[in-house]
Amino acid sequence: MAKLLLVEEELEACRAFEAAFPPPTGHSLRTCQDGTTAIDWYRRERSDLVFCNLKLKGLDGLSVLEGLKGMDPWATVIVTTAYGTVETAIHAMRLGAYDFLQKPISISQIQHVTHRALDHRRQLRQLTLLQGRPGQPAD
Repeated sequence: MAKLLLVEEELEACRAFEAAFPPPTGHSLRTCQDGTTAIDWYRRERSDLVFCNLKLKGLDGLSVLEGLKGMDPWATVIVTTAYGTVETAIHAMRLGAYDFLQKPISISQIQHVTHRALDHRRQLRQLTLLQGRPGQPAD
């Protein structure tokens, strides 16, 4: 079961994510409405995948992305926005975002990118297990 974190203020977007992951999917979805709460929650609980809106009150999505990646370089974060530009998407990817999605996002898009991102995360973990951490021999 994957632990998903949604950092989102818009009720409509929250409903779309809840509809994408009904209880039988095996994923748990936690929603935070602001960046500071999301970073605090991630520090305590960690998450397999984070969806973060770009426009938030207080800390914006790019600041949340930087905070999560600073805490956990392997954090898998997908930035979402209705106000995206190519420049913003490039900036997010350079900061370490796994993907950048333009709203509105369909349920099938949410499910597809989640499957792809979780698969990517599993592959990174397997590679880390095979290669060991930098400076340490593999087990």
